[in-house]
Amino acid sequence: MSRYLLLFFLGLGLLQAPALLTATFAQEEEDDDEESTFEVEGDDSDDEEETRKKNVGLAGGGKRDDGDPGAPKVKISLQQQINKAIKEGVKYLKKAQLKDGSWPPPTANRKYGSKQVIGDTARDFTSSTAFALYCLAKCGVSKKDRTFRKGLKWLKAETMVVHDMTGNKNKDHLGRPVKRQGGLRALTTYESAAIIMLIEAMNEKSAKLTGKHKKRRLYTKNPLKRPRGSKIPEDEWKWLHNRVLSLTKGRRIGGGKGKGSITIAGHQLADGGWRYGQRGGGGQKSDLSATQFALLGLRAASQAGYPMDVVAPKVWARAATWTKSVQVSGGGFAYWGSEGWKQSMTACGIVSLVICKEQMELSKRPVPGWMEGSIKSGIEALGNNFNPTHNTSQSGHAGHNYYYMYGVERAGDIVGKREFGGKDWYVRGARFLVGAQQQGGKWVDGSAYKPHDVLGTTFALLFLKRATPPTITSTG
Repeated sequence: MSRYLLLFFLGLGLLQAPALLTATFAQEEEDDDEESTFEVEGDDSDDEEETRKKNVGLAGGGKRDDGDPGAPKVKISLQQQINKAIKEGVKYLKKAQLKDGSWPPPTANRKYGSKQVIGDTARDFTSSTAFALYCLAKCGVSKKDRTFRKGLKWLKAETMVVHDMTGNKNKDHLGRPVKRQGGLRALTTYESAAIIMLIEAMNEKSAKLTGKHKKRRLYTKNPLKRPRGSKIPEDEWKWLHNRVLSLTKGRRIGGGKGKGSITIAGHQLADGGWRYGQRGGGGQKSDLSATQFALLGLRAASQAGYPMDVVAPKVWARAATWTKSVQVSGGGFAYWGSEGWKQSMTACGIVSLVICKEQMELSKRPVPGWMEGSIKSGIEALGNNFNPTHNTSQSGHAGHNYYYMYGVERAGDIVGKREFGGKDWYVRGARFLVGAQQQGGKWVDGSAYKPHDVLGTTFALLFLKRATPPTITSTG
């Protein structure tokens, strides 16, 4: 009898061994609800070499970078860990949605002087909701998903009718009194850009280049009319159009120059960059974070077929000139030019210049000769200081690590660069993020803006999912 018991327990141990290995990383959560259409790319049977080829080898060539040689070896593939992290991160992001369909607005502890601390102040009220939905769309969540539908309904109600569309904060576009406390308001740079990126992402299949040699991209010369072949709904196309105007040229409401008309200024400042709000009185100073986010939004509009060269033909050249002005010695970029380089801002500077160069080439406008060298020196600077666990700066650790990692993803993927400083940025970054994921699937960065969990999770997911499409250098 004892011999049979010994065989029984030995067999039970063999059966449990794979489960124990899997549990080392994370416990599987419940399946998505029935309406979710979330899928993860990649096959769990892929080994790490295949992962490197599929996820990292955009530029091709070069020897394999195994990351940190001192890292413990595991028997579960990196692709499996990434797939699992993305799936759990999406689940957490969906669970973090509030009852009304939104995600909490970004806030920051504002300090004045060395002692006085003012409590959390809300800024860019709808941007976290738009960005969370953008992230879910990039991760494969369908517009038909229950969580997505609820969030999109809230966002449309809050932003489709705004002050910079109507010209009257107390009445909507039909002349009806606004019931919201404080009336309508103008959206910020981050809100408008995130909305444009969301519209393009959730309708991405309608704007993709197709065919073996990539057919001519979607395009319309009439900004009020979506391009032929586009599947973007008409109301969302108008939504996109209004957000592009808010970021660029602004608009005149009421017709003519007489009584009852009002001019709403665009957000691009006189120096060519962007800040948080509308162009106003003197003294406003552009910053590289807002600028690159505005450019990401305007690029998404172009990818959806919107005629940026018709509506705002000088936007790219002006933005490129300002971005160059905050590049410091050594090739790195600063937030607004006076406080030294930061790795996160260097990534922003690279992406901003590449977008401007790409869009000027697509519209067949002359590209300044300095741009190629400026981009190259920025890439070298990013590689010289590359560390997936720290957003370093000229003065030390700058915080905002997950925002920085999303910047690395944008910079690497938009130029098709596999390595920074001889280091495989995706493999190293993915290993760091998989290891930093907390219980329940979230990523939390206490050094960044609140909500720490929502923003940290979106930045991490966008890195792992490689959300940024590479540059397009011709119209077909």
